[in-house]
Parts: sequence; C-alpha cells; structure tokens
Amino acid sequence: MKKVKRFVTAALAAVFATVSFSSMFSVSAASDQYYTYRYYFDVSAGAKITAYNANIPYNPSNATYVTYGTGNLGGSFNAYNIPVTTAQSIVYVNYINENPAGSSGYLGNVTLNTRTAGAPTVNVTLASGDDANGISIQAVLLGDVDLDGKVTEDDVTLLNKYTMNLVDFTKAQIRAADTNNDSIVDGNDAMRLLQYVEGVTDSVLG
Repeated sequence: MKKVKRFVTAALAAVFATVSFSSMFSVSAASDQYYTYRYYFDVSAGAKITAYNANIPYNPSNATYVTYGTGNLGGSFNAYNIPVTTAQSIVYVNYINENPAGSSGYLGNVTLNTRTAGAPTVNVTLASGDDANGISIQAVLLGDVDLDGKVTEDDVTLLNKYTMNLVDFTKAQIRAADTNNDSIVDGNDAMRLLQYVEGVTDSVLG
C-alpha cells in the first residue's frame, strides 16, 4: 500500500512539474464550472444532541444537491432532496441519536454544487432541551485548500505539497481537500483538483 501511495505521489509530482499553470486556468472554463460546498455539522465536547434538523434551500436552476456523508458520533444522519417549486428546492437534514455520548465530532455532512460563489444559507431546528450552543456548521469550498475563497492552481500546488508531507493542514484545509469525502487526503484528491483547475471536469468531485 505504501509503495502504491509513493507511486501516486511521484506520478503527481511529475505531472505538476510539467504542466504550465499559466495555460491551465481560464475565465471561460471557470464560468462553466461548479462551486462545490460541503457543510459539516460539528458538535463540541459535552453537547448531547438527540435530535437535529436543518434545511438548506437552493434554486435548482443554479444549484444541485449531490450527496451526504455520515459523521463519527453514531446515531442516524440522513439528507433528503425535496423539490418545493420550480424555483426552490430544499435539502432536509435529519439526525437522531437516542444515546449521545457527549463527545466532540460531527453528525455528518452535505454536499451541493452551485454555479455562483457563496454557500446557500442553512436553517436549523434542534430538539427541545438540546444545546444550541454545542453545534456549529462549517461550510467549506471544496478544492480551496489555501482558504482564500477561490479554487486555483495555487491550491493544486499546496495540495501536492501536503501529499508529499511537506506542509501541514488545519482541519478546515483537510476538509476542503477531501474531494471524495472518504476522510483521507491523498493523490486521488490531488488528481481530481488538478483536472478541475485544468477545466477537464466541471466539478471538483470529478
């Protein structure tokens, strides 16, 4: 497994060394691409969340619900895409845990593609008695590993350095780099990001 990882990293390094970044990114290509936002529903230590609901409204002509992922706190986390009108849909998030441990972590995450920059707003409802201060939502722009609000060749370079253990990432950077939502940042994520910045794909998800 280590040999495979070293091979992937070496191959990526060779690709990055030979590609001209000045020619890979253009405004025309970016205008046809999605911004991909992933919402993480975080819980602080000591907060026992038994029931949690959230709504993410969006315009289906401009955005698309992609998928959701379960967190690391147990319980049941689900997301449902609900069309309301031709101009509005809602991603309904539902979490239930009858025996929360009170540990820090996250309930789950939800991913959306949108044609315009800026993550859609989230509306939250907690069960009576649950600690509203114990939960927070972090929306990350996937691929934006330098956290400057844009996805560019600089992010590709930085992610490549991370896969070669040359730099460290914060939690927010790791989340922005984990394009395939497998909780691992590796050469697969770097290749997805490179293809997106080159304009080969319209989403950093591939």
